[in-house]
Amino acid sequence: MRIVQNKVRKIGLKYRSLSGRFYSVKNNSEVIFESSLERDMIMMMEMDKFCHSYHEQPVKISFTDKTGKKRNYVPDFLMFFHQGLKSEGMKPLLIEVKYREDLRKNFGEYKEKFRAAIDFCKINNYEFRIITEYEIRTQFLENAYFLYRYKKIMIWSWEILMLSF
Repeated sequence: MRIVQNKVRKIGLKYRSLSGRFYSVKNNSEVIFESSLERDMIMMMEMDKFCHSYHEQPVKISFTDKTGKKRNYVPDFLMFFHQGLKSEGMKPLLIEVKYREDLRKNFGEYKEKFRAAIDFCKINNYEFRIITEYEIRTQFLENAYFLYRYKKIMIWSWEILMLSF
């Protein structure tokens, strides 16, 4: 299966939940999110020094459910690590972002999708991880939001400086 570095599923505006766009300095592009938890995950990846790049809605995984029906599953993110430092040898990470309560209530519904993602990752030498608000909404996230504005200012100042030469 071919890995797509762009969105395989379009994210539209939501009226019942938060959706929007986030400018990624790391990717030098806009990243679209479908919930506040996804937005917070984007911030975590943006400020993670081991993360080289990330992509939203990166791949469509086809599978057959237990009734024999063909289904598709699109995980939320695919994150690539820098080569070197402590991230040396780390596999790209396919990420699904879910609220813990949603996982508790609907795990039976999600189980086949997650199994398909695990199988996909084995074939492509990736890892699959489900990340909840417990791993995202931490002190690191608070610090990341505070520092991100300075990261943008530093990048833009550097670009202006380079243009003057």
